[in-house]
Amino acid sequence: MKSPSSPSAATASVPFEFSFESEFRKAEFGDRRLNRRATRFTNGALRRPESSIPTMAGGSGGAEGLYKFIANQKVTMSSIAQAHEQQTIIRCQQAGEPVLLLHDTSTFGYGKETRRKGLGPTSDGSLGFLTHLTLAVAERSARPLGVLKNKPFVRSAVEPDVGPARGRRRRECDRRADVENESWRWSSQAIAAGRALGNVPRIHVADRESDDYKYLAALSDARESFVTRVSCNRVLGDGENLYTTLDGMVVQLCREVRLSRRAPAPGPKQRKTNPPREERMAKLEVSAGSVEIPRTRRASRTTPAALRLNFVLVKEVEVPQGAAPVTWRLVTDLPVSTPEEIARVVDIYRKRWNIEEFFKALKTGCSFNDHQLESYEALTKLLALLLPVAWKLLDLCTVARIEPEAPATVVLTAQQVQCLRILHDKQHPKAKMVEKPTVKQAIYALARLGGHFTHNGDPGWQTLGRGLQRVLQAEEDAVAMLAYIRLLETTNT
Repeated sequence: MKSPSSPSAATASVPFEFSFESEFRKAEFGDRRLNRRATRFTNGALRRPESSIPTMAGGSGGAEGLYKFIANQKVTMSSIAQAHEQQTIIRCQQAGEPVLLLHDTSTFGYGKETRRKGLGPTSDGSLGFLTHLTLAVAERSARPLGVLKNKPFVRSAVEPDVGPARGRRRRECDRRADVENESWRWSSQAIAAGRALGNVPRIHVADRESDDYKYLAALSDARESFVTRVSCNRVLGDGENLYTTLDGMVVQLCREVRLSRRAPAPGPKQRKTNPPREERMAKLEVSAGSVEIPRTRRASRTTPAALRLNFVLVKEVEVPQGAAPVTWRLVTDLPVSTPEEIARVVDIYRKRWNIEEFFKALKTGCSFNDHQLESYEALTKLLALLLPVAWKLLDLCTVARIEPEAPATVVLTAQQVQCLRILHDKQHPKAKMVEKPTVKQAIYALARLGGHFTHNGDPGWQTLGRGLQRVLQAEEDAVAMLAYIRLLETTNT
């Protein structure tokens, strides 16, 4: 697929029908009862995403049903995740704008002494598993559209790379590099995600871990557009290194952006890569140009001998004393001939932050690591069930932040807005909702239903989830009552 054309000015998000029943209606479990059970649990998870499985499932009976659901051999992680993927594709098609496919890997650790079956080592020395995830986000509106691909995996225990066998193990690793190396997950999943979207314009966005010649060559060959952060200071064909070449490019754009606060990372490696910082306005100078990079030694001989790609360098100037300056080096196949094209590449990369927020919604909002399941298989099935929950929580918070004055029907159906008004006005008769609420007004009304107090600041995932569940339950009751009335009318006639 060739690079999508440059987008015009931002437009309001397209309203999406929201129902977890629709997320699992077409799941291939082989039994409709299993589809209903998945829907009931997911709705319960949305209502109290931070709580235990029995609470999510509505009691001990519901929890027993969920455990049976997860243990059922007809239910696989792929069949659960695929149902959400299909709905994500539909939302991408409905978005009416280019879609950013954000790729990243996250780790779920359970300590060194865990007895859960099927887990492997993680980078911090504990046992757990990882998942490589692709989150679809609308480029102009920045609205999350759902998880398009999710690939959990476990690392095998690796012998220390020391001693007489060191050279043999390295040679063996080199021979297997093009087949088994984890870096292949980046290109294989990106290409699979692109194929799933068909003719929908898309751009793949990833952080430093994806900066691999095989990844860049594979996406270029598949004609998939990409923006990737550079991590390798490559030696170029003329003997010059990449960073020096980028530093010599002419500044073509100056911007001011607000940098969000970043808390200290848990590990020393993460703290070195992403040091903590306070929120501040940053002055950035941006330069861009085309550079030819040679094939690396470990890349397959079937890949091109060299790739000519576009690079963008973003450097912070007038840095506050004691602060680490922002420096982004980005590689892309998108055009960078004008300041507008360069700005687009920078803005696309900035939206990669959404996948970090998604993992927060999953780990903090849904408390995924706290659930006591005893095997890798069970944990990955639960993960697939919670993906749409985390997505919807992120969607609500995102739209409230970026389009607060848009009509509430962007995030809720007209019927759901009506149910929200009835519930809210009954609970808060002195502060009734307006006839046509905005997204911000609807979000705060949902939060108040969930127990949020305005003086506590912006609502979080948990209070929004509780309020939304009350609206969904009211809508379900209203639909059931309407069906019952129609049945009585038919019987009487």
